[in-house]
Amino acid sequence: MIYASFATGACCLLLGLQLHLKWGPNWLIAVTMYLFTMVYSFGAGTVPYVLMAEVFLPEVSSSFFMKSW
Repeated sequence: MIYASFATGACCLLLGLQLHLKWGPNWLIAVTMYLFTMVYSFGAGTVPYVLMAEVFLPEVSSSFFMKSW
């Protein structure tokens, strides 16, 4: 999760530099956003599901999972 956080920060920095300095081709912005989304889903994006499974009873958490998707 630490590596995913560093990669997410690097994607944010790269995206900010691309948008502020008008640097690089336009397709690189879309690739950076896709990479950010992918890295975030492997890192901090999974935290709510883990917390939900640990905090609530199984009967209640199953209904939350169903509503989140």
